[in-house]
Amino acid sequence: VAKDCSLTVVSCDFHYAGCEVQLPRKDMPAHLVEGLVVHLPLIATYNERKLAERDQLIAKFQKELEQSRRKVEKMEKEKRQEIASLKAQYEEHSRSIAKLIAKQEKDRSSLETLQSYAGIFPVQLTMTDVHKHTNDDTWFSKPFYTHPHGYKMCLKVAVNSTPVSVYIYLMRGEFDDHLRWPFQGQVTVQLINQAAKDEGHYTSTISFSNIRQSGISRVVDSERAVDWFGQAKFFPLRELSGYSAEENCQYLKDDCLRFEISRVTDVDRMVQLERQCLVIESRVFIPPIEFTMSDIDQQTNENAMWYSPSFYTHQRGYRMSLHVFPNGIAAAKGTHVSVYVCLVRGEFDEYLKWPFRGDITIQLLNQLEDKNHHEMTTRFTDTTPDDIAGRVTRGMRANPWGKTSFISHDELGYNQDKNCQYLKSDCLQIRVAKVEMKN
Repeated sequence: VAKDCSLTVVSCDFHYAGCEVQLPRKDMPAHLVEGLVVHLPLIATYNERKLAERDQLIAKFQKELEQSRRKVEKMEKEKRQEIASLKAQYEEHSRSIAKLIAKQEKDRSSLETLQSYAGIFPVQLTMTDVHKHTNDDTWFSKPFYTHPHGYKMCLKVAVNSTPVSVYIYLMRGEFDDHLRWPFQGQVTVQLINQAAKDEGHYTSTISFSNIRQSGISRVVDSERAVDWFGQAKFFPLRELSGYSAEENCQYLKDDCLRFEISRVTDVDRMVQLERQCLVIESRVFIPPIEFTMSDIDQQTNENAMWYSPSFYTHQRGYRMSLHVFPNGIAAAKGTHVSVYVCLVRGEFDEYLKWPFRGDITIQLLNQLEDKNHHEMTTRFTDTTPDDIAGRVTRGMRANPWGKTSFISHDELGYNQDKNCQYLKSDCLQIRVAKVEMKN
């Protein structure tokens, strides 16, 4: 009824433009005709306002779009810069890695050279471009020395025959004036199996004897001796190539053969060493052996480390010492005693097998009676790092190996139930009870 009744008061159709007139429905047509002059300016003003609002909205959207565009451009620029930076870092790291690899290769080569010149065994000798040498006469290795200030030698390999031939030459050396001549001894040569670390190597021993004086006499007028000693039939040529999965064996790899001088036995030096051994054996400590640590309270307060006198695993064996931290180290600091075993450079190292493998049993002694000792066994196994179990060639000692939490401080005092007391009169007594050799 409200929509159709002629008396219902309604607003002007141009109310949206600002006309505020309200009339009965029956009078509204006349108002629309009579108010045309008023309505047109209102409509124009309304449209102008709406256009202005639209323009403002468009301007706002354009501004936001411009801001978004600039933001995207900034992000793209930052990403390009980041990518360029990452690329530069990658290239720098690649160059650094290449330099590091080159340095490691140089250091390895330098170390091999140092070992060969210092008489530190085994000496690694790598023959490259093997197939090229099958058409040449021979290949000569870099020089090596039999021992520090010893005889200078080199390896000669011929792969142009069947089988492969290997010879050892004496060379004119820097220490010849101080050596006994002629040289007599043996050189142990290994052809390395490059498919396995410690197995499948082919080993042969070359002996120097007086049957050819020109091969054992001092070299004076040339670089190498006139004669040599070796084996014309060292290894079958046909067995060099290829990989044997059944035996996990491969001698020729990447066109390289690797040889190792594992030992040189100098008869004259062995005689001298035997005399030295007799002197050394008269004063070396062999397990079981006991050491006394005094002033424990002071060493604990000062976080001190105690070194035992060195001892040998057996006659003419590996030299070692104990490292003890009365106040502990690392996570055991302040609560436990830490005990380690450390290999020490010894007089017999060049005649021993490396790395060391074995078990060392250490006891902290009960000072009231000969039982209830606190014991640990330090094991040197195939997984023990080389800087711990390997031969000491730099410095006097290898890195230590043992137990950080050997015994707690609370256990050191008197225990009535066990009739046990490890710390007495401010002293600890430690025994190297036994050494079981594994190699």
